[in-house]
Amino acid sequence: LTLCGVHLVYTHVWALATVLAVCDRTGNCHGWMGVLTAMGIAITIPWYGLLICRYRDDTVGRAISGWGRWIAEDICGCVWPYDNTTVPATIRLCYHMVDLAVHFLPTPWLLSRFDVTALDCFYAFAISRLWSISATAHHLTLDWRLMRHWPPRIHVCARSQNITPFAVEGVINDIYGLRPTLPSSSLLFLYSVEAITLAVITLTGVPRQSQLLQTDEIEGAMTACVVVGAATGLVGIVPLIISIRKATKNA
Repeated sequence: LTLCGVHLVYTHVWALATVLAVCDRTGNCHGWMGVLTAMGIAITIPWYGLLICRYRDDTVGRAISGWGRWIAEDICGCVWPYDNTTVPATIRLCYHMVDLAVHFLPTPWLLSRFDVTALDCFYAFAISRLWSISATAHHLTLDWRLMRHWPPRIHVCARSQNITPFAVEGVINDIYGLRPTLPSSSLLFLYSVEAITLAVITLTGVPRQSQLLQTDEIEGAMTACVVVGAATGLVGIVPLIISIRKATKNA
């Protein structure tokens, strides 16, 4: 799909590949678990480093605003009434809880079960760069507004830009749903931390830490984060829908 121009968020590519590999009962994917663990480390540390060190950029608010606008306006034909600075606190908390469950905690879970080698780090870095090259070379999107009508019309739009292994503008913001777009300096920060993280792991190694990180405890934390996220999401969804309906009516 990635090579064909259909691009998921890179984190989602890693998460989906990890789930498929873990669920594989044939053992054919076991050799890739070190690579997936290295990818998880190289995603998690830069992402949370970005949220903490560049908190003024409000990356989470931009992501919620972008995805909310896509769902409300492009798919449903309503009006999204918020920007990144006015996103409700309950929706932010829901985002953070789910993000911890599917973005942060899977990495220590993998570390509790698999070793990471220097070759795994090389593959992880190469896969990340190939994803960026593919995204900037050829990106396909659907015109969702045309699909709201009956009969639905499918119109595929192709986009491309200067091919680069380090995308800092343009299509990268569309894939991640960032509205307004994230400053290029923030994405450069992300790539820098990714490279440093993988370099440190390559030089020092990351042995399996089964005695320090218990798998069942991590799984329990994942479940708790999902429950809290779902609860806050349910609390926030009603006033969110009311605000969308009011904004749509007044538009």
